[in-house]
Amino acid sequence: LACLGMTAYAMQDVKKAKSLLFKSSQLSPPCVEGILSLCALGLMSKDATLASAALAELIKLKNSQREKTDENLIAKIAFMSSNFHLLQGNLVLAKKCITEAIHNYPDNALIWKLLAQFLTQQHPEKSYVASTSAVCAWKLSGNRVSEDIPFLVSLGAVGAGNRLIC
Repeated sequence: LACLGMTAYAMQDVKKAKSLLFKSSQLSPPCVEGILSLCALGLMSKDATLASAALAELIKLKNSQREKTDENLIAKIAFMSSNFHLLQGNLVLAKKCITEAIHNYPDNALIWKLLAQFLTQQHPEKSYVASTSAVCAWKLSGNRVSEDIPFLVSLGAVGAGNRLIC
């Protein structure tokens, strides 16, 4: 159902996409990809009610499986939560979603990378912190994180006045 919903969206049938994605979220167990897609659809269409409901389901799902939760899912939830608050114009809560995720999962390289990206885009004056976050992601990743981390490290270092921290 989630795949059908994504296909419906690709065919520009948003109403059908919402319906199919919602049905996929009602399965037992719920389809995580369907809920993530529903949240993304809510964010893209600026539907705060839909995005908020999907986020609540994702958080409930994460909390029910705390020990088994995939690090990719944790990073995606932090990303979606942050973007939800950005959509509402709340930069402080957007950043807090990411920093709380780092506090709860300090060994998750994807969240450190997310913080580096967020700071680079939303707080260019905090380039040094962004670069430091990217270095943390790089060290934690063991080469699993995408190739843009060296770019984030360099971008942050340049913005901070070339104080390389590697």
